[in-house]
Amino acid sequence: MKRLAGPAILGVLALSFILGSLFKPFGLGGKGAGEGESEVATKTDEPKTDDPSLPPENVSSNVTTPPPMDGIQPSEYPHPLIISISEYQYVVQTSEKTTKIIPLDQLIMLIENAPADKSGVKAKVSRFANAQAKAEEDFKQLLDKAEIEPNAVIWEPDLIPETVQ
Repeated sequence: MKRLAGPAILGVLALSFILGSLFKPFGLGGKGAGEGESEVATKTDEPKTDDPSLPPENVSSNVTTPPPMDGIQPSEYPHPLIISISEYQYVVQTSEKTTKIIPLDQLIMLIENAPADKSGVKAKVSRFANAQAKAEEDFKQLLDKAEIEPNAVIWEPDLIPETVQ
C-alpha cells in the first residue's frame, strides 16, 4: 500500500495541474493571463475604408495625421525613451528626470513619433520585479500591431528590484 501512495499523489497532482490549465480560459484558473480583457482587443468603432456607404471625406487619403496624444509631447522625453513596466503600468522617464505613467495606447503613439538614435533605437524597456507578464505581453502585441521595428525597442534582460511609489 505504501508503494502506491507516492505515485498516486503525484498522479492526482499532475491531473489537477492539467485540468487547471485546461479550464483557465473559462475563468476557473484564478488570476493570470486568462482573467479580464486586454487592451489589445480590436476596435469595432473604426470606419472601414472599403465601405462604399461611407462618404468620400471619411476615406483616408495618402496624407495622414497622427492622432492626438492627450497632452503628451514627444519633446518632453529623452531619446531614446526610457520605459519601465511596474505591475500593469507603463512608467516613462521625462527630460526633467521625473517619471510619468502613460496609458499603453499613448505609449505606442509616443514610440511611433519618437526619433530613433543612430542605431535605430527608439525606446529602452526595463521591468520592475513586480511587473506582470500580461503587461509585457500586451505591450509587445501592440508594438507588433503598430508595425514598430523589433530592433527599435531594446528589452533590458534584468529586473529592477524596487517599485514605483
